[in-house]
Amino acid sequence: MKKIPHTFRRKSGLYYFRLALIYSYEGRKEIRISLKTREYSIAKVLAFRLWLKSQHLISNSPNTEKSELKRTLTEEVKQGHENPKGYFMNKENKDYKYDKTLSALDSVHSYLDLEKFHNSIHYLLSRDNPIYLRLPPHDAIRYPTEVQSLENGTRSIKRCYGSKGTIRYESGACYAVITSLKQISLEPNSSQIIVVQYYEHDADLPTSCSESFIVEPEKQLCLSIYQTYVDEKGLALLKGNSSVTHNDNVVSSDRNQLLSKGLELYMDEIGHNRAKSQEETKAIIEVFIEIVGDKSALDITYEKDIVKYRQTINKMPPNARKGKYKGLSITEVVERNSKLENPTFVSARTKEKYGSRVSSFFNFLEKIGWVNKNVARAIFKAPKQSLSDGRTPFSPAQIQNLFMSDRAKQLFLTPQSLKRPSRIWGLLLIAYTGARKEEIFSLETKDFVFDELNNLNTITFNEVGEKKFLKNSNAQRVIPLHDDLIEYGLKEYINKVKKLYGNRDGKLFPELNYSQKHGWGKAPAEWFNNTLLTRLGLKKNKLCLHCLRHTVIDIFKNSDNIKDPLHRMTYVGHSRGESESDRTYGNDVRPENLKYLLDSIDFELDKKAIIELTSNVKLRVKRKATN
Repeated sequence: MKKIPHTFRRKSGLYYFRLALIYSYEGRKEIRISLKTREYSIAKVLAFRLWLKSQHLISNSPNTEKSELKRTLTEEVKQGHENPKGYFMNKENKDYKYDKTLSALDSVHSYLDLEKFHNSIHYLLSRDNPIYLRLPPHDAIRYPTEVQSLENGTRSIKRCYGSKGTIRYESGACYAVITSLKQISLEPNSSQIIVVQYYEHDADLPTSCSESFIVEPEKQLCLSIYQTYVDEKGLALLKGNSSVTHNDNVVSSDRNQLLSKGLELYMDEIGHNRAKSQEETKAIIEVFIEIVGDKSALDITYEKDIVKYRQTINKMPPNARKGKYKGLSITEVVERNSKLENPTFVSARTKEKYGSRVSSFFNFLEKIGWVNKNVARAIFKAPKQSLSDGRTPFSPAQIQNLFMSDRAKQLFLTPQSLKRPSRIWGLLLIAYTGARKEEIFSLETKDFVFDELNNLNTITFNEVGEKKFLKNSNAQRVIPLHDDLIEYGLKEYINKVKKLYGNRDGKLFPELNYSQKHGWGKAPAEWFNNTLLTRLGLKKNKLCLHCLRHTVIDIFKNSDNIKDPLHRMTYVGHSRGESESDRTYGNDVRPENLKYLLDSIDFELDKKAIIELTSNVKLRVKRKATN
């Protein structure tokens, strides 16, 4: 079950709403309010209601007292229980009523018949009947927002994730309203709708909307065709047109389709995910199909098939599709591994991944009606979370070895390394920021701000730029830069990069190629893990490039100077909350309030020696897409 943002659950089972207040108050304060329910579905809706109300109050009155804010939100909980269906009604406009009934397009068509889905959309839009694409509020809360009050008294929300305009949420969901074929792009044999332009949802949507209601995404917005809804008029149009309506007899035959056909549909469903994630998911489900057989999803049972899958995965070695196992079937891999004197097996974390991906696949099959229920839930127990994910941080002596040893200097000063500034500058940035490798190697020069007047230099991690992706919404942050990086010549290096681009902003490391599977950090990570660590004799204890991030986190955890754990979590891009497993989405801490954290990071490196390494790098532009 997906955790509800801004909530936590007591041992009694009651859900509580929690919101961190940062900007408007000195220090960190929280609001905690009982939602007075143990029901997940009710708590999810109530939490969104309180979040929406709090954003409206804080944006309009930043200095609102905490007690007043809490009293207002408590009243919202009471009203939510009294009138759950009128949840997002506009209380300023008494005449406003949500009287539009929407029906899912899949209630008319089979999920397999994409052609009729497309025909129905064309048919409705050609007759000036809008379609509605649903955006769940559960995902909407995860982005920074601005609440605005429109002239007619309604409330609107601006989603700050790369789209212009405003969206209003009604009845627990937001609908992007499409009124013209020019606003979307439908690719043949694809379940994705590419949205170019849309209107915000309005229960009394007029036939011609004002330009002020139009939303034009800056990024490509891909939505699933299976989240398409029509109003009563549109439903009547479809049912009255035999050329686009679907024969009810098709449904029963759809349910007997093979798992491999379901996998094809599922890959379309998750087509918005990163290439690496899609590839992993497909490989795992193919393993499942190979173990249980390619048969109808309805024939899959827990006692026979899921148990067999679990037993096989428990006996499977790591990297079962690579090296000496490449080209072998899963049965042959398991047999060969069992005959070894010291057989090895996949980790608990890998087992959990093999279980969760298959479970998600069956969730999709359940959604499209191929199975009556998901029989693949909880195949493997989730492993207990380790503070270090099984990796160890670098010790102070090992950090000295990485940057100051004679062998390290030789490797950093080779002609190949000097042409690749990502090797020295990338490692320094990770070591001093604790950022993830992809966050560092996808950076652009515009992500750095040097404010000498206020003595505050910052770095911004976001998804604005060429092929920049963050792990999650918590990874988006602005943090201060360590003074050592400035002394090493970071500002001078960035100016050189800008000059290379003709005094314009560009990629921080122009020499890097982008890999569809591994992103920008593939080459420098491989060099660090396979060359630098090996040559320095540090290729042990699971040490790798990611351990530099663990090193910074470990320094913060053991420091006596950390005023608030929230500061540490914000700096490294972890979930904000009482613990790093809590997924709450409050306002972020300002970078100037995080600057004191940098006092804990002191690797005692010889600055002159580091400057010798950084000042000799050479820039070159050679970028292309790789697999």
